[in-house]
Amino acid sequence: MRFQLSVLACLLAACASSPALPLRQPQAIALDASPAMLEIARLEDQREPAGATLLAFLDDPRAAVRARAALALGRLASEPGGSRVAAELEVLAVDDPDIDVRCAALFALGQRAESSCGEALLGLTRDPQAPVRARAIEALAKLPRPDLRAAVLLALEDGDPRVRLEAAHGPQRWPRDEPSSAEVDRQLAECLEREADRDVIVYALHALERRRAAAGREAFLRFAASSDAEQRLFAVRGLRALAPDGTLLDELLQALSDPDWRIACEAALGLAAFDAPSAARALGEATRNYSPHVRRVAWEALAERVGRLETLSDARDLHTLLQPFWLQRASFEGEPSLSVRAAYQEFELPLLCKIRSLGEGWSAARTQEMLLRLAGVVEREPPLVLVGLARALGRIPEDFAAQMLAELARSSDRRVAEAALEALAQRSGEHVRQLLLGFLGHPDYGIRLAALTALGDMARAEDLPRLLELFRSTQGAVGAEVRFNAVRAAQKLSPDKPSPVAEAALADPDRYVRRVARESWTTLGLEPPAVDTSPEPLAPPPVPGADYPLYTFNPQVEIVTARGAMVFELFPAEAPVHVESFLELARRGTYDGLSFHRVVPDFVIQGGDPRGDGNGGASWRGDSLRHEIGPRKYARGSLGMPRNEDPDSGGGQFFVTHRRTPHLDGRYTIFGELVSGGGVLDAVEVGDRILAVRIL
Repeated sequence: MRFQLSVLACLLAACASSPALPLRQPQAIALDASPAMLEIARLEDQREPAGATLLAFLDDPRAAVRARAALALGRLASEPGGSRVAAELEVLAVDDPDIDVRCAALFALGQRAESSCGEALLGLTRDPQAPVRARAIEALAKLPRPDLRAAVLLALEDGDPRVRLEAAHGPQRWPRDEPSSAEVDRQLAECLEREADRDVIVYALHALERRRAAAGREAFLRFAASSDAEQRLFAVRGLRALAPDGTLLDELLQALSDPDWRIACEAALGLAAFDAPSAARALGEATRNYSPHVRRVAWEALAERVGRLETLSDARDLHTLLQPFWLQRASFEGEPSLSVRAAYQEFELPLLCKIRSLGEGWSAARTQEMLLRLAGVVEREPPLVLVGLARALGRIPEDFAAQMLAELARSSDRRVAEAALEALAQRSGEHVRQLLLGFLGHPDYGIRLAALTALGDMARAEDLPRLLELFRSTQGAVGAEVRFNAVRAAQKLSPDKPSPVAEAALADPDRYVRRVARESWTTLGLEPPAVDTSPEPLAPPPVPGADYPLYTFNPQVEIVTARGAMVFELFPAEAPVHVESFLELARRGTYDGLSFHRVVPDFVIQGGDPRGDGNGGASWRGDSLRHEIGPRKYARGSLGMPRNEDPDSGGGQFFVTHRRTPHLDGRYTIFGELVSGGGVLDAVEVGDRILAVRIL
């Protein structure tokens, strides 16, 4: 059946799904290039040891300097001897005459999350100033102190919505197995019965969804019918987090036809848990949705269903039910989206193999026939579709899947090779283990990282020399991430003493690798030996008024894509190093011709990697960026900085959020926000090109 779309209908539907954001004038700002501010920026960028020196700036007569120093101290959360820093920040939060300084100190205390400051924060939840109460609740919610949960929940009744928002936001961070969890869920659900502020409602729904709270069921059902699209979105996300039942099935079936493509995606993901024929039929129809994101997610949801099939009858029934929506090879080019075609691979191959394995089984002839068919797919399809094939092979138990994955792992396309290695992680056996060990010596460090991650629990103690060699031979781009993962992998094989890899890593030039190495001692209750390290000196951060202008308004940039243009306002007062790096890379034309290598529907689009696989993209000066996390929260169209496990591993890549993503708040740097081009944001798919980044 040839896939057909009305172009006009597609455009109209896309416009209706998410209203374009109105273009706004950039915000006026005042950058401070005083010596004190420059020294704080330098110390913050240096990371460690800097806390003791920064403390002196908390006594500066200028409120702006005190606030900036407090924020910097919050970004040094892992620094040894932090109790003195926390104590000084407590004093600032309680006694400073300037409310902005107090709020900065409270945000810093929350980022540091040191349990000792709980009592001071508790007192500030009763402060007469609402912004102070809000920051105090935000910080209190980040502490690993279950005894303070009740104080956060009490703020759900505060008279100011800013305070209530933080009280609703906090519980999404808390473990679900605490003794008070049921009470937490109950109070969050009850607050939604009386709450009128739309933002507080969204954050409470999000917290209940993250907690998979059965107590939120009635609230999810109620807000799934809201006239507010954002509330519907988070309510449907909540419904898909619950155990499936008939009522939820009906609600998700209805949400699948929502005009907002993001809600339809969430409904499709929720329907993946249902085995009812009505769910499969609705998902089949969703594979013809105007939005490629919905079509993609519908096939992915159907692939999840295939994994639960246990009888030949069920497998054949699903095949028959979905036959009208099948993408026949003769018309495969009729589906314009490569990401949809990749998702279809994840569904089709496992279903066909399920029917074969539950039915006549695999003869030598049938196996050879399948291998020839897969070889044709590899020869015919572009890399993005082959990524889907690799994931499909990871879903099936047949022996030929491992053979095909081994071939795909040798692909010249990094994306395909890494997807194949990731799929091999789902298999076992000595052949697979040896294959993955062989890739630890691959000349491409991104492929080394994929092989190391896939090796996982297959590694044995006898592999320690291979891990040590991997550690010693991997430098440069991607190198630090490979090395700290090698330390972790080696330590699992050496449970009674620090591994040889950890010993070598104590002198690593990368700060985070050294930190992971020290954990090998501290987790065993040992003191790591003192090692004289000689890390490479850090380049100083850029100076306003010298390296970049003393902006009086936030600068704006236009990211021109194959789908159209998006305009962003950047925040040099909040993330100056990230903004300067992004702008300088844009001036050099670094982004021109690169792609969006990662798109997660109803989450983010991510691009700017010259490798194209998510493992590349350095800053403008060739290094990693230390994070500049601040109190701003993620909204629809936030421009954020990707990173790995190391918070200070930003670079040249960027991501843009499809919606609010509260679980990223306080964890990833925000350095800009979309002001025009919401429809383009919605349209971008994996593989779409960045034509240019222009400074306006």
